[in-house]
This record gives sequence, C-alpha cells and structure tokens, in this order.
Amino acid sequence: TGITTYIWIISKNKPNHRVGKVQLIDASKTFEKRRISIGNKRNDITAQCREMIIKAYGDFLNKEYVEENKVCESKIFDNIDFGYNEITIETPLRLKVEIDEAGIESFKEETQYKNLGKLTKAQERGKTEEEIKELMKLGEESQKEIIDLLKGLIGQVWLDRDEFVKMINKLFKDKAIELRAPLRNAIIKVFGRHDDEANICKNTKGEVEANSDLRDTERVPLDEDIDQYFNREVKPYNPEAWIDKEKTVVGYEIPFTRYFYKFQEPEPADIISSRILTLELDITASLRKLFSEDGERID
Repeated sequence: TGITTYIWIISKNKPNHRVGKVQLIDASKTFEKRRISIGNKRNDITAQCREMIIKAYGDFLNKEYVEENKVCESKIFDNIDFGYNEITIETPLRLKVEIDEAGIESFKEETQYKNLGKLTKAQERGKTEEEIKELMKLGEESQKEIIDLLKGLIGQVWLDRDEFVKMINKLFKDKAIELRAPLRNAIIKVFGRHDDEANICKNTKGEVEANSDLRDTERVPLDEDIDQYFNREVKPYNPEAWIDKEKTVVGYEIPFTRYFYKFQEPEPADIISSRILTLELDITASLRKLFSEDGERID
C-alpha cells in the first residue's frame, strides 16, 4: 500500500550479542510484483522474500542481501546512536522602550487597561447602582489620565528598562495614579521591543533575563559533550547565549529513511541540456504541423 509499514521486534531477553544494540532492516525492496493488482496493492511478500528478511535478521550483520531483483539491507547500531539531549538556548533580554501613537492604540486593547473601566462581581457586591456607576466613572477617568500621560511621552526612547520603570513609577505617583505591577508590565509589553543596543534586563536577584522570542533548541547526540557542542556550534554566532540546563530533556528518534538513504549522482548537465533541446524541437515540430493543418504558416 502507499502507507509505510514498520514491524518492531522487542524482547527483554536478548542474546548477549544483541544487548545494547538495535538492528534496522530495510525490506522496502523485498517484494515481487503481483500479476494482477488489487486496488493499490501491487506487491507480494513471497516465501522467498520472507526468507531473505529472516536471514538478514538472524545474521545480525551490516550487510545488503540481493536475490534477483529483490534487495534487503541490514544495519546495526548502538542504542546511544538514536539518543539526543535537547538543549534550550537562551539569549539575554535587551529592551528598548519607545512610546508612540500606534503603541498607545494597542495598549487600549490590553486586558489590564480595559479592566480599569470595569468592576468585578466582588466589587459590585453590596453596592447600590449609583455607587457602581461612580466607581466605573473613576475607572474611566483613570484610563483617560493614563493615556494622557503616555501621549506626553511620545517620541521618547529608553535603552534601559529599569530606568523606564523608575520614570513611569514616579510619573504615576506624582499624578496620584495607582500603578500596579500587572498594568506596568502591560505597558512594558506593548512599548518594549528587542534592541541589540539596549541594556541587558535583569530580575530582582540580579540574574540576566532571557528573551523568550529568541529562545531556541538544539539536539545534541548523547555521545557528545553538551558544552563542547555549544561552544562550537552556538557560541561563535551568539556570544551572549547560554544553556538553560534545567530545561534539557533526553529523547530518542529513529530517522529510518536517513540511515538507508543512497545518494544518486544527478545526470550531467550536457545530457539534461540535450534532452531539453530535443523536447523543444519536438514541440516546435508539433506546432508547425498543427498550424499548417489550419492553413497558417509558422516561420
């Protein structure tokens, strides 16, 4: 059929010579064509084919078995050959904060901003309709004051997030506007963007923060040292990167097709060019014949 079939033979009681080993057998060319196909079923695995597969399995060798036009190939690997460490590569967060009109419009859609003009069920509980309206009015006024403050900062740029936080905290405090952490974080999220020239952001413990947008993963073979791989393949291209080793996971994969891939030399360019020229001449001749039958001339 058109669907690849994989047969797994798994045992807890392997003979000594198979312990720690994996045998892969490619029997995709071990078949005989059916005389009459049944739908998409055009091939048969005959007794001879089965014997070839069984022999390849029993011999436990790196070997290609060929009989007539049938091919069966066996390859032996160590268990570790299929394993890898998936490492997480982090890059420092460098934020430039810039206030602009487009950002202000986006900020108006942020949940933390919208919630200022709303009341939760708990806030409404026990209050009269007039009290609820008054609280909502205060929230809407806070929204307007915040937008006015942000508009007053249009065109200004900060290359240090901490300096921006100090400024915005003082600005809100001077205007007697409450600035809770979730709202402040929403402001930074909307107006902050990565910039290689900006200062590195650190948390309250003084640890470098990672930029989740630049996070990447690499698969390192189990038999290779993670740090050596990182220093060779990553560090030269991203000097500030580091490995978050707490996120490292071990995985296994059997890329069957890759192990049995056989490179086929492409045809020489002159042969391909000759074939194209022949096709062009055939097409031209066919067109001449077609239009000459219609009484038109082609030069």
